Amino acid sequence: MFENGAETFSDVTVHCDGGRLFLHRNILMARSEYFRAMFQGGGGGFREGQDGGAEVHLLEAPLDVARVLFGYLYHGRVDESPLEGADGVANSAELLCLSDELGVPRLFEFAQLWVANQQDLEDCAETLALASRHRAELLERATIALMAANS
Repeated sequence: MFENGAETFSDVTVHCDGGRLFLHRNILMARSEYFRAMFQGGGGGFREGQDGGAEVHLLEAPLDVARVLFGYLYHGRVDESPLEGADGVANSAELLCLSDELGVPRLFEFAQLWVANQQDLEDCAETLALASRHRAELLERATIALMAANS
């Protein structure tokens, strides 16, 4: 259902940096507090919940990272390939931010661990700032432990 000819039957279009995803509000509502608030009961104050076909703009989220998040919402699994390689650290941090913003706590936890395992000593100050902005306690503890082990 996810990215498998889903455009025809979708009722939500998510616009990201690099493309669009065609999704289904019932799945999004079942798996995310953010989308539940957006779509239920006349929209919960969100304009998107008030019409038939919703347009959601996550323009700062890279398409590859959005695919990881929505793939997780649909399948309960994380496609780790965008979180590896040259863009892995940046994509992992983006996933942490996006999963926090969209209310997906288990994925937020996973993203914290993924960022923690990929960071270098040189990244610690930036990683601590990221952890502080998102109240990512797991990431904060792991970063402090890395710094302590290398002092």
